[in-house]
Amino acid sequence: MDQFCAYEATFITVKRVSAPVLRAKSAESFRRVQRDGVHGYVADLESRALCRDFLKVPLPPRVEAEAPSAGTVGSLGHPEFCHKPCLFALSRCPNGAACNFCHKDHGKLRKLSKQQRELLRQLGEAERLALILPLLRAKDLPEADGLLTRLETHLYSLTATPSAAPTWKILQLRRALGQLSFRRLLLLSVPRFGSMDAAKKRDVNETTAWALGELLELQAQVGAA
Repeated sequence: MDQFCAYEATFITVKRVSAPVLRAKSAESFRRVQRDGVHGYVADLESRALCRDFLKVPLPPRVEAEAPSAGTVGSLGHPEFCHKPCLFALSRCPNGAACNFCHKDHGKLRKLSKQQRELLRQLGEAERLALILPLLRAKDLPEADGLLTRLETHLYSLTATPSAAPTWKILQLRRALGQLSFRRLLLLSVPRFGSMDAAKKRDVNETTAWALGELLELQAQVGAA
């Protein structure tokens, strides 16, 4: 029996407390344990069946990323006679080999500024050809010899008109043109419409069609080589 002291009304008294009687804890019923075990086993069977059925489901075939195609129609004659670079060449072009744009590397894309394009548009046909033809010759492309000879013959038949643009601007334009491809230079040598009359526009259309036809022949020659 336990004893302890308590303070009551200025007196200290000793009290005795009987220890609580401990009762034995009965074990769980064997049937309950057996029932819970059976339920757990059945639930485990269901999960195992689901896993087994899942493993039997065939996985979708793995699709390997296709390498960008370089043998497109627009890539013929790369880098001098081909078309502009394709915007989708680095991913997956929907047109595939029939794409009319180039799928090969062009490095940093060079182009004229707005002021340079305006200056080129203001030049007469003779000035424009006299500026661009030496750049075309400097590329040293044997396939284009016949084309350049015809352009030079045409240049000699034209009447030169002096340009009002400062010399330094012409030299700056020449440096920018020297970074362009043969195809781009040839198309820039064709005059633009501007304020031309209908007859002159018809001549320009014919000249453009001729230049494009020549480029197609050059592409075919390079592609067959």
